[in-house]
Amino acid sequence: MVVGMVDILKISEKDAGIFATVVALICLPIVALGSHYFLNDWLIPAISVGALGGLAHELVQSQGKYMLPASDDKGNYCLGGLVGLVEGGIAGVILLQGQTTPIANPMSLLISAFLAGLALKGVSDSVNNFPTTDDKVAAAQKAAEAAKDTAAAKLAAAAAGRDAAAEKASADAEKKLEAEKRAAEAKLAAAETVKAAAHAEKAAAHAAKEAADAQNEAAVAKLAAADKIEMLQQRGLL
Repeated sequence: MVVGMVDILKISEKDAGIFATVVALICLPIVALGSHYFLNDWLIPAISVGALGGLAHELVQSQGKYMLPASDDKGNYCLGGLVGLVEGGIAGVILLQGQTTPIANPMSLLISAFLAGLALKGVSDSVNNFPTTDDKVAAAQKAAEAAKDTAAAKLAAAAAGRDAAAEKASADAEKKLEAEKRAAEAKLAAAETVKAAAHAEKAAAHAAKEAADAQNEAAVAKLAAADKIEMLQQRGLL
């Protein structure tokens, strides 16, 4: 029914399930009341109300989205509304067959049939949703993958931290070397200045020595000239 509705009406399976659930919720009470009124029998009302209880459980569990067995968005396996109808009807039949006395309170019978269908559907879903070995293995694998991803993220963060520290150390070393280079260049420039000053002083001393030598030579020449004049005067040549 659901598959046919999906193909004919071109709607999603969930929408078709909700539509079928609403139709069943409307039709089942009508069938229960009509069958008792026209047939004066409690079998069909018990089946209908029990089926209504099974469908009510599916309505609470999946909001009536699934008429056929399926897994919901959270990964829980739902038997579906159709299974709820069948199980609820069976629960209603069993309840009616267990009546050993004439039915004195029809409302009590219908409430019991409803609760029986609700309970049987609930038991079926609870057993079906127990975690299996595969589920446990999948959960363990998922936890291991999460731990692996966390470890990888921590390693990446540590590597990034080491890279940043290495870059900072390299930058500090480069700055230190640059400062040492500038200091060495300044010392070399100062040494060149001192050397130039020493050369200038040496040149000045050499010039002074040459000047003194020239003065000495001039003095010697004057003395020689004076001696020559005096000798000429003594000879009477002057």
